[in-house]
Amino acid sequence: MSRVIRTESGSRTRDRLLQAVALALREMAGGKARGQDHRDPMAFATLALQEVSRSVEETASAWEKRGYWLKADRFRAEWRWVDPAVEAMSGALVTLDWASVAGAVGKVAGQVVQVKLPARMSRSRPWEGAWERWVATRGGDGS
Repeated sequence: MSRVIRTESGSRTRDRLLQAVALALREMAGGKARGQDHRDPMAFATLALQEVSRSVEETASAWEKRGYWLKADRFRAEWRWVDPAVEAMSGALVTLDWASVAGAVGKVAGQVVQVKLPARMSRSRPWEGAWERWVATRGGDGS
């Protein structure tokens, strides 16, 4: 088996994902979508934050292999908010309780408020079809 070569660093991956999450949250907060229309942006944000969590663990593990345990621990502490946010958002999606959705979105929005979006990104809609992908990862029926 050949080695997997990544052209994008973990930091860049996290930045890109957080920009997309911020865009999805703005879509939800903009009032354009309501109820069931929030499913795609919410599912996308959940999936993207799961990727952020994986990226954080990969980076911290690499530092630990090199003996930078303190650096790895500090890095994990900096990103500790991600896993509870994923849990809250997943729980809100499972129940489709829109009050829980609003609470979960508020917590994440507080973390990504400083994220600057490039102008070219404002027209993209990376969350389209995310509900189906989220349902597929859970093995559910989507209802």
